[in-house]
Amino acid sequence: MELDKGSKILIQHLKDLLAEAEAGAFGDFTNSEYAAPKMMLAEKFNQLRLNVISGKYD
Repeated sequence: MELDKGSKILIQHLKDLLAEAEAGAFGDFTNSEYAAPKMMLAEKFNQLRLNVISGKYD
């Protein structure tokens, strides 16, 4: 089954977020990228939420 463009974008965004999490980007002691890793994680989840609301993944 071929996925639509919106689904492909959603999957890529989720894979990107997972890759960051697996690399320790959101850990308080494993992070070297973000000053406030948990706040950045919350912001990334919020951006996904806003993308859903705006129809980016439709």
